Amino acid sequence: MKKILSAAAILLAALCVIGCEKSNTESENNDKVTTGTVPDPEGTVMVNIAAGNDIEICTTGYIKYTTDENLLAFSSTYYGQEMTYVGKGNGLGNLKTTIIPSNGWSSKCAAIEGGLYMSRSKNSDLKTYNQYVGIYVVAHNFGSMVTIKFCPFDPETGAWQ
Repeated sequence: MKKILSAAAILLAALCVIGCEKSNTESENNDKVTTGTVPDPEGTVMVNIAAGNDIEICTTGYIKYTTDENLLAFSSTYYGQEMTYVGKGNGLGNLKTTIIPSNGWSSKCAAIEGGLYMSRSKNSDLKTYNQYVGIYVVAHNFGSMVTIKFCPFDPETGAWQ
């Protein structure tokens, strides 16, 4: 009986730690996402992407939806395209375009319905970036298709382009 209670106490402690970690992650993203319903910016494009297909989101950047339910950022140049998940929202208008995350950038992110992402293209110096794009996952049909909205923005002014 004592072993069962000890195991239950350890399990409960582990669940508390996991719950705290999730809360911390969500609070870190609160500064990048507004709450409520905000209209999509002018120029927003909405597309369906079937698994294995890709779409051009800026001059040199592409997003592909993979059969393992990920969004894959890639570039037509060797410099690269990357993206990061910034939190959940009610639409593309919820993305705060003047607050650029300093970490979490990758070529691949899990497709999360209601998820807001930023994507950017690397310049030839491989240290600076251009062509920032906001992305919102409208619907996710697990492994077969994803519907996204996207629109380029200027991170210095926050203006949608």
